[in-house]
This record gives sequence, structure tokens and C-alpha cells, in this order.
Amino acid sequence: MEEQIITVHIPKDQYRKFAQIAWQVNVPMQTILSQFVADFTSDRWGTAEGTMAKDWFGNHWWSNFEREDFLGWLAQSNQLNEVLETQQKLDNCKKEITTLQKELETGYMEAGGVFYNWKTVISADLTPRYKTRNEWEADQKERIREQKVIKAEQESVILDFWSRYQDYRKAEDENETEEEESLKEELKKLRQWRKQVHWD
Repeated sequence: MEEQIITVHIPKDQYRKFAQIAWQVNVPMQTILSQFVADFTSDRWGTAEGTMAKDWFGNHWWSNFEREDFLGWLAQSNQLNEVLETQQKLDNCKKEITTLQKELETGYMEAGGVFYNWKTVISADLTPRYKTRNEWEADQKERIREQKVIKAEQESVILDFWSRYQDYRKAEDENETEEEESLKEELKKLRQWRKQVHWD
């Protein structure tokens, strides 16, 4: 299982008290902290450990300041993973389209820092894949077309989430006159957060 590392800064006196508690039960401090996170984020509702961890979180001041933007709504409605995965597919698709278009314009492809043209592309049986440049260009254009179809599908998924979020905001904030959020800005926040927490 892939792991992520979190650096925690705490006062020295608290660190020493925590070290003593961990030593008394002969369990590393890291294990106690990681187990708390596991209990808090567990999907096994009804366990005493999970309930107490969630109660502890809910009793602190930060529980009164939940995000009310698109990111917050996605997290609260348990839809964040799906949107982040869709956004990643969309970003990858855009990069692929840009690469294919550049290759089509220049006539050259690049892999591992090495440039090559259509003449050096080979099939699985090690024979040349293309007989003419026109044949290669037609293949490139078809790949671009396929990527654009995928791009449109991913954009449609995100727009559907955005539409549902907008409906939620209208129902919740009928009397509020906050500045209207833009999908572009909200997606930018998602990308920044994704990078900040090393999501990918």
C-alpha cells in the first residue's frame, strides 16, 4: 500500500508527554498517530474507536468553519474522489492532444529525449508501421479526434457536478448575495489542493 508522510509540529512539552504515554504501552508514537487517522477516516460506522475519533473532531472549533465552496460541497457529499479522478483524466487528455498536434505540425515525435519521425515507427512484428507520411498523419488525426471525444466526456461529467452544486447553492442561499463563483476558478482551487496534498 502506498503511503504518504505528514510532518507534525508540536511543542516540546507535549512531545515529551506523548512520548511517555507511547512508551508506557510500548507502541511507537507514529503507530498511535497513524491508528488515530485510520479510525477517524474508517468507513466502518459504529465502531467505538471511529465514533470517538469523529466526536473528537466535531467538538473542536474547526468543525464550525466547513468550506462552503465547490471543493467543500464535493467533500461533504462524498463526491470529491470522482471529480478529482475526472479532472486528472481531463488534464492528461489535454496534454495528449497538445502533444499529438505538435507532432503533426513538426513531423517528429519524442520519447525519452529521443526524437524520431514516422519512418522509424515500427509495429509489434518489427516491420515499419507506415508506408507514407500521409498514412501517419491520418493516424495522428484519428488519435486527436479520439482524445477530443474523451475530453468532451470528462468535461460533461464535471459540468454535471457543477450544475448540481449550483442547484444546491440556490436552495441553501436563497437570500444571500455573494459573488458568483466561476467553474474555472473552482477547478483551479481543486488543482492547487490536489498538488498541495500530493493527491496524484
